[in-house]
Amino acid sequence: LIHLSTGDILRAEIRKNTDRGLEAQSYMDAGNLVPDKVLLSMMESTLTELQNSGIILDGFPRTIPQAEGLNNIFLKLNSKINQFKFLVMVVQLLVSQLVLK
Repeated sequence: LIHLSTGDILRAEIRKNTDRGLEAQSYMDAGNLVPDKVLLSMMESTLTELQNSGIILDGFPRTIPQAEGLNNIFLKLNSKINQFKFLVMVVQLLVSQLVLK
């Protein structure tokens, strides 16, 4: 399985100096969130490249529009999500575990 996070995808697009990467960088430099349209474009490109691979999406989608966009991408690719896991961590537990280390 290939682990995909939006942060990794954003950094890769910026590093490659793609149009999407440069657009995302301009939003980030201004202190703004990268719009869903840009993220979805990056995600579509990445998922198309990895179409026949097993993937784990980490932290995506985070919003309903992202989920709808992701669904559209999977429809275009004639693919589907086989499993979905939603993990919730208690912040206090995480902090205490970090402090104990």
